[in-house]
Amino acid sequence: MRNKIIIVVLAASLLIVYFFFVNEYQAQSIEEALDLTNPSVDEIIHIEALEGSYFAVSKRSDYLHAALVNKLFGRYKTMYSGVHGDIEIVAEVFGVTDSYFPGIKYASKPLLYGVIGNSEISKLELFNTESNEVIKIDIIEKDGFRLWIKSLKNTADIGYILKGYNETGIELISRKLKFKPREIKSTY
Repeated sequence: MRNKIIIVVLAASLLIVYFFFVNEYQAQSIEEALDLTNPSVDEIIHIEALEGSYFAVSKRSDYLHAALVNKLFGRYKTMYSGVHGDIEIVAEVFGVTDSYFPGIKYASKPLLYGVIGNSEISKLELFNTESNEVIKIDIIEKDGFRLWIKSLKNTADIGYILKGYNETGIELISRKLKFKPREIKSTY
């Protein structure tokens, strides 16, 4: 009798796990989770591996699409996403764009990212105005498109200064970044 009860409880637990977790994760790839149906228009620029999830940036026509994709049991689900229109025009005018991607509860920390439109910029740094820490930023290039992404550990009312330099070390841009940190639940 005891073994039957254990088997019934185990089967019920597996069904609950399937319907509440696995069933939501239907996509078999990050591309499918992002619904990139037309590869001639939609192109993934970069996928940044985070702790248990992925930050994917794709270019769709004339806008930039950023999304956090989570993986569970070999299946993928978009947890949160957003778009920025006319990103290349803004990058050309301002040299570098900056965007804030909020932390997703239990999935990722906040991120800063943007597009580099000034071709003379070869180095980016982020200065923490509270601790004076200098954070180096890698520049990601794909097919002439230049992008930067930085995961942040703590953003509680901390100001940052984004600086861009040319090859000789001359500062080309300096922009103060201030944002209200937030952690949200998935909207999907």
